[in-house]
Amino acid sequence: MKSIPEKPDLDYLKKEAKQLRTLHRNADVSCCDRMRHFDTVYSDKTDAEIFSSKFSILDAQRITAREYGFSSWAKLKRCIESMHKNFNAALHEELIHMKDRDAEIRQKLLDEGVLYDAYHPEMEKVHNEHAERLKAIIAEHGWPGTSMVGIDGCRAAWRIAQFAISQPEFQKQSLKLLQAAVEEGEAPSRMLAFLTDIILFHSNKPQKYGAIADWDDDGHLTYGEVEDEDKLDQRRGLVGLGPIGPELVAHEQEVKKEGRRPPEDLEKYKQKAEAWAKRVGWK
Repeated sequence: MKSIPEKPDLDYLKKEAKQLRTLHRNADVSCCDRMRHFDTVYSDKTDAEIFSSKFSILDAQRITAREYGFSSWAKLKRCIESMHKNFNAALHEELIHMKDRDAEIRQKLLDEGVLYDAYHPEMEKVHNEHAERLKAIIAEHGWPGTSMVGIDGCRAAWRIAQFAISQPEFQKQSLKLLQAAVEEGEAPSRMLAFLTDIILFHSNKPQKYGAIADWDDDGHLTYGEVEDEDKLDQRRGLVGLGPIGPELVAHEQEVKKEGRRPPEDLEKYKQKAEAWAKRVGWK
């Protein structure tokens, strides 16, 4: 997955699209998996069929936009052009401060070896405090999109909503606001994918993008049940997420490197999760 830099350059992104088109013209196989994953037009084509297909600069721009989490080049362009026009520096700074505070508490609990002892009360407290502040920000300013707080500020706001798992109604409200922001080019689509799936996950419903993983009976992280599983990678590609297989492997390696391990008693682990879900109102 690619992330838009804090100070994106549209000309640079145009060059990326041109480079992709050049790879296609030169029959360079390195472009084929990208084209198949991020555009359903090519998903079932062989390399040879891809090279014989028409591939314009508009096609290349569309795929480039999706690699950055936007469904279209127009939305990516609108996002970049709108940045800093109505920039709220104070709000941006506050959101980044909350993101950094979250990371500090997380690292502290990780260093103490207690981060993964269920949902740690100290981490939950921070998430709830940040959620309350984001509620107030939304009430005053609306959803903090890229034109208001930049891409990193928008990402920080999304993370607060994503981690507000003890407040189901707020997460659902945030989902509607974020969806509108995505449609207006004020936020990347992949943010919406993650928030959609965490709500579905805690609601015990099939995920749409396989964005949230949990332990299975064999001690591996899995995305569990998903809608139309045979089309999962296609949906992921449209919102700028990579193929599920490599993503799951990388994610499991990352969490195990941090010290997270499969629960020794999976049934007890599930019972604790169930009790927490009932306490906060998911059930």
